[in-house]
Amino acid sequence: MAKKLNFVVFESVGGRFGTEFVSINKQAGIAFNSAFYRKHNLKNYSHIALSYDAANRAVGFQFSSTGKPRGTWKLTHLKSSANVMARSFFNACGLDPETLAGRYEPIEYKDFKLGKLFYIILPKQGAKKPAQPAK
Repeated sequence: MAKKLNFVVFESVGGRFGTEFVSINKQAGIAFNSAFYRKHNLKNYSHIALSYDAANRAVGFQFSSTGKPRGTWKLTHLKSSANVMARSFFNACGLDPETLAGRYEPIEYKDFKLGKLFYIILPKQGAKKPAQPAK
């Protein structure tokens, strides 16, 4: 006699369940992959606040679900990921998204003043080149 089996159909084809990562693209977009999105329930958040620690080259992310708090960007939700366009952030911090484009491992952190946030460490290169004087 066969054992009683209880199969559950896997329906999350194309979803990433492995490594969480945050990516920066050349157009100054910041994206959160589906593993990060699912684990941290980003579907429950509508906005993101960005912060920068220049000494440690760390970019911080805090998610919010309460209206549009001052100093936040609206998260764009896709099927199982989210992103934000943050050109003004990169410009204000003197960071060049073209040289910083790539994947980064997010780290969870409890800041004394800001509370829970995630951050990524940027490589040494990636500063904007100074403007050349007109001739």
